[in-house]
Amino acid sequence: MRRYILLCVVGIAAALPLTAGLISMRKPSDPADLSVHGELIIFHAGSLTVPFARIVSAFNAEHPHVRVLREASGSRLCARKVSDLNRECDILASADYSVIESLLIPEHTEWVVKFAANEMAIAYRRDSHRSKEINETNWYE
Repeated sequence: MRRYILLCVVGIAAALPLTAGLISMRKPSDPADLSVHGELIIFHAGSLTVPFARIVSAFNAEHPHVRVLREASGSRLCARKVSDLNRECDILASADYSVIESLLIPEHTEWVVKFAANEMAIAYRRDSHRSKEINETNWYE
């Protein structure tokens, strides 16, 4: 059974080096010849597709013998692949940490790493004609 590294939102680049323990290590004949190889399976939220493409590219530049398999879907579907379908992954990256806490702890993992959060902002220039129209009661319109 695989151990999981479960993440939420962003900051995934910091976690990929942690996966070295999950990927088989070839015993080197020369200590300078140590290389990481194998497969790294990642389930991630669809909203993380662009950052993961960049992160995996950088990771593979340093670890060319690792085959990274990514599957993008909604955060809840990522978790259900593990909890309901018994699919294995090395990293599960959710856009919502509560998905991991509610669907995967304690049966499938014991911990979650919360890297970042985000907020929505409405921005406009001071000279915009909308600046007088948008307020706390109608911003969602």
